[in-house]
Amino acid sequence: MTSTGTVPVSKSGLGTAILIAAAAFLFFAALTPAMQLWDRDETYYARTALEMLRTGDWLLPRFNGTVFAHKPPLMFWFIAESVSIFGENEFAYRLPSVLGQTLTLLFTFLIGRHLFSARVGHWSMIILATALMPAYLAASAQIDSLLLATITMSIWCWLALREAPGRGTALVWTTLLALAVGLMLLAKGPVGPAILSATILCTWIFGPAPARPTLTEFTGLVAAAVTGIALFLVWAIPANAASGGEMLDKGVGIHILGRAFTPMEGHGGSGVIGYLATLPVYLPVLFIGFIPWAIDLPGVLASATSTATGKPARDRRFARAVLFGWAGSTFILFTLVATKLPHYILPMFPPIAILLAALHVSRSKAPPHSQFSAGFWSKATAAALVAMQTGTAIALVALAFFLPTIAAKLASATAAVLIMGSLYFFLRLRANGKFERAHHVAAASMAAFLAIFYWGVAPEIEKFVKPMPAVEAAIAAHQLGELPIYVSGRIEPSVILAVDPPAFEAAKKIADPQAGIVELAARGEEAVVLVIQRASKKLRPEQLGNHAKIVSQQEFFDINGGGRRSQVQIVHVTDGR
Repeated sequence: MTSTGTVPVSKSGLGTAILIAAAAFLFFAALTPAMQLWDRDETYYARTALEMLRTGDWLLPRFNGTVFAHKPPLMFWFIAESVSIFGENEFAYRLPSVLGQTLTLLFTFLIGRHLFSARVGHWSMIILATALMPAYLAASAQIDSLLLATITMSIWCWLALREAPGRGTALVWTTLLALAVGLMLLAKGPVGPAILSATILCTWIFGPAPARPTLTEFTGLVAAAVTGIALFLVWAIPANAASGGEMLDKGVGIHILGRAFTPMEGHGGSGVIGYLATLPVYLPVLFIGFIPWAIDLPGVLASATSTATGKPARDRRFARAVLFGWAGSTFILFTLVATKLPHYILPMFPPIAILLAALHVSRSKAPPHSQFSAGFWSKATAAALVAMQTGTAIALVALAFFLPTIAAKLASATAAVLIMGSLYFFLRLRANGKFERAHHVAAASMAAFLAIFYWGVAPEIEKFVKPMPAVEAAIAAHQLGELPIYVSGRIEPSVILAVDPPAFEAAKKIADPQAGIVELAARGEEAVVLVIQRASKKLRPEQLGNHAKIVSQQEFFDINGGGRRSQVQIVHVTDGR
């Protein structure tokens, strides 16, 4: 395999990479059942997949019986298949994300090995697996980990295509790249192809002269783009027709273009001043998301891989063009988009993990020196890391006093001690030039912290913020599961998932709870009404008449409503007889 500005692909290290990926898969799979579906999107996607599975309609996603045009169907297909094997539970809902993270780690290794060395590839896997944001999303039923797997796959296929020694090999990589493009589009529309295109363009512009596209590379990219789009249209055209144009109107018009130009659901600043004020928001998000590895972010920018792994200048320039083009284009794209959500910048994490790994490998070979030697920004980043982790530890200690069980109190306090102890040893080892040991401490302590928090702390917190399991149990205890469901208040996806109305009998909304309940009773319709509102506005039995009864009520802190104290009341409306 000849080099055209890149480092020839090493054949070493794949076995170790597979072991790291397998360990990560088992670890994140073990986290998935620990917590209920937490994020609103998780319950949206889980319920949409269930309706797809139950109706047998794999073409058109639906939520609560209506067309769900928010996203293409790839994640719903994966969740539905997972549920068909493992049943309706958190593990099944989140397994596609675990698989996505595992594949991302493997492709990140291949890219890191291609650009630097197998050792850089291994460390990039460890860094990516234990950084806070990707670790959280790996055990969450959201699209991002699956999307990231398709993006890293496409970058790897493109790098391999550029190095293809003959037409036959080029055809193989073109075919795989086309598949990656199609999967990116089916995962989250044009986001993935936009990042891939920007990365390639940056490499052509800022890379060394041999990075300019050859005829084989250019032809392969065009063929892959056309074929990938065609694969996407095989689903998109009939799905849009079946929805009466709603998939195009809402999917593109609202959830792509709308999010780009208008902050949706309060995720972003309103008006010109609000837009400008939120432009730098992803800087702290990137820092927090990369904990505990964030301390070296300034070092990556300062070194720009100039000393990483001792590669020739031309190879370093190519690696710099690929990785900074990939990360930078992602950052600029989502900084300019009006709607801001933390996980939007997840595609930045693999290239930065590779850059961090390259810096780590080069430092581990250098003479001992302080982690503060890179100047003001490194000192400021270290101080910020200390402040943030100290604040987290204090919060965990304070939380221990409010948790109801001794086991949860001990878990929260243990997590706090782990944070401070690992931070101390991490910084001390780095100060003594022992970067390898320091980074082993960081990786192991992050894995231990996640396990303790997920299994020991979060389940107790959920009792205060997640009322739906208790609501589901109350409906089953009173044998109301076969009745039509009405909801007064915001219809959260978690409500639909918990009470589980059949896909062909969607939960219906009523505006005024008292008037709606009285009207249902007057019509002689037996039903269940879930009244979701502030705790101060509880319905009283005397407000409901003779044919409606409050069978249960659960108070909680509404994390989707600013943390205010709220309640769910379950009202059984009889048929009036």
